[in-house]
Amino acid sequence: MILNRPAKDEYFQFYDHYVQLAQGNSLDDLFELGNNLVHFYNSIPEELGTYQYAPGKWSIKQLLQHVVDTERIFAYRLLCIFRGEQQAIPGFDENLYADSGNAEHRTLQEIQEEFVLVRQSTNQLLKSGKKEDFSKYVIASGHKISGRALSFIIFGHAMHHKNILQERYGIK
Repeated sequence: MILNRPAKDEYFQFYDHYVQLAQGNSLDDLFELGNNLVHFYNSIPEELGTYQYAPGKWSIKQLLQHVVDTERIFAYRLLCIFRGEQQAIPGFDENLYADSGNAEHRTLQEIQEEFVLVRQSTNQLLKSGKKEDFSKYVIASGHKISGRALSFIIFGHAMHHKNILQERYGIK
């Protein structure tokens, strides 16, 4: 399905970086990016899971758990749009989620497997949407956002963290 890039008025500008990182103009383009991200995240070896590039920064396991949690939240927002939800959806505190995400008590492989499952679930949700669903809106974190924008943000957010892993953590 062709999915035109969202206009700037379809999302809060905080998300613009993520929208820009998700290249393409179709669900197939986003799915290809998603497959590349799965391959990248799954290539990180277990022994690097607890690595932090600086004191007080997230470990690789915490960062990947953040990617998983955030995708779930964004996919829920997308589900709300697809189902016609009229209630505002609250935001979330990414640091609170990271601190309570239990990543330090899990293996990196477990979190990688969870990422694959969440990615597959998101893909199925996206495939279930009708073309007109992507133009609908919901209020999330106090701001209007469209289904089209969320579609790009989901993939762009994961890409953003891939870039951080490469630039700050030295993962290639």
